Amino acid sequence: MYHYRTLAVLLIAAFAAVAVADLLDPGLPVENPSIPGWFYGYNDVYNPMYQTLRTTKKLPSTADVTIIGGGWTGVSVAYWLSLLAPQLNVVLLEARGIAEGATGRNVGFMSPKNHKGFVSSVASLGLAAVKKEIEFENSVAEDIKTLIELFNWDDVVELDDAGQVFIYRIAAEWNSSKADLAAYRAAGYTDVVEISTAECNALFGINNALGCIKSNKAYKMRPPQVVWKLLEHTMKLNKFNLNVQTETPVTSVTKIAGAASPLFGETIPYLLQLLRPAQYLVSTPRGNIRTNTVVYATNAWTPHLLKNLQYGGSNAQFIFPVVQYVIQTNVKKPVQIHEAVEFSVDQYAVQHRASGGWVVGQGWYPFISSEAPNATAIEQSTHADSINFAKTYFPKKSDLSIAHEWTGILAYTQTGFPYVGPIGGKGRGKLFSNQWGSFGMNGHGQPRAFGAARALVKEMLYGIVESGLPEHYQSQLLENF
Repeated sequence: MYHYRTLAVLLIAAFAAVAVADLLDPGLPVENPSIPGWFYGYNDVYNPMYQTLRTTKKLPSTADVTIIGGGWTGVSVAYWLSLLAPQLNVVLLEARGIAEGATGRNVGFMSPKNHKGFVSSVASLGLAAVKKEIEFENSVAEDIKTLIELFNWDDVVELDDAGQVFIYRIAAEWNSSKADLAAYRAAGYTDVVEISTAECNALFGINNALGCIKSNKAYKMRPPQVVWKLLEHTMKLNKFNLNVQTETPVTSVTKIAGAASPLFGETIPYLLQLLRPAQYLVSTPRGNIRTNTVVYATNAWTPHLLKNLQYGGSNAQFIFPVVQYVIQTNVKKPVQIHEAVEFSVDQYAVQHRASGGWVVGQGWYPFISSEAPNATAIEQSTHADSINFAKTYFPKKSDLSIAHEWTGILAYTQTGFPYVGPIGGKGRGKLFSNQWGSFGMNGHGQPRAFGAARALVKEMLYGIVESGLPEHYQSQLLENF
């Protein structure tokens, strides 16, 4: 798949050809969504774990912090709040079930930033900033791996560190990638290696590869299961002050008229500002929550609540939803490939699951709200294209069929980077806006979201930006919400 910054540019161009009215507001997640293969167990039986979880039957009417979104980011924010400020009353709201958004609808890679797009990233950001981003994503992946091993989640989440292979079949892409790899190595990194043309074709049973590049710092896993386990652990950490409510979409967030100004101006730590009355009203079909602080962990759906992030007009800080299509085949034991595999340009990602089946993901195309992707109906041309690719890739499997197919809505930003931090305000005043967000992961959330949530919570509580958070992720420019 394309480097996410390059893809952002291409998608913006694609969006320009679509009716802007359909792109301004993504709305809310549609009903009757397709079900990702990750939600099925080893016996291929649907497992709706945490899809209808509600800590209490009734929606709480008040909260210190309300988190909107129950995927990687929302659950991670709840986790870090439970560790660092367990005294706070936290409510986590999810429109569907836990990890049922982009978190549960991807191909299952956790691949930290590596050689892809290295030359262009250094040209635009500088070598120091790119190195900081690499270290950030590597550390997040290692933290997640440590959690999985520490709490013995291995059997459930199927973590595999066999690496990721990129297969190149177009000369321009191959030459560009080799230039990226040379610059990456010159910067001191040794975790990415080149595989010769002959070896690449022999290894993968194909005949049209120009070459392969393998990243050794990459993982594959079952993403929803990791998030379910993290939430389970978080609920044990904070039995009394964390309330989870699924199937509860947020329809609006409004400032409460006459809400009190910060106590003592801006001279005391932000955490103490939680002593003041509620600032916002979070509205849902099940009732309203009066809350002091709101955290948007809504990724592609953020522009529905924060209108200034809607695509179009003169806004330079928009988020645009993008559709990715994924299938899981019935092929159990194909050729001897164990790594995650990515075919450049054609935008196919392939990986073998130990519990059975190959997962093939392709995309992306613009989300159009009126067409309601992410629902039960699958776009037919994309379906046919994926079947054709799978049959080409597994030519000896005449009985190949799709076991599961699904779509996911990802969030891309104009910059190609996520927004992490406070929303609104300037200078020190931004710390008292009481609105925070971590969204726009650009299809690259698994090595970002957990660490971004940690940085957001620390800044929210203490007013200090974590030193490891890349500067180009920080959201000081988001104002006037």
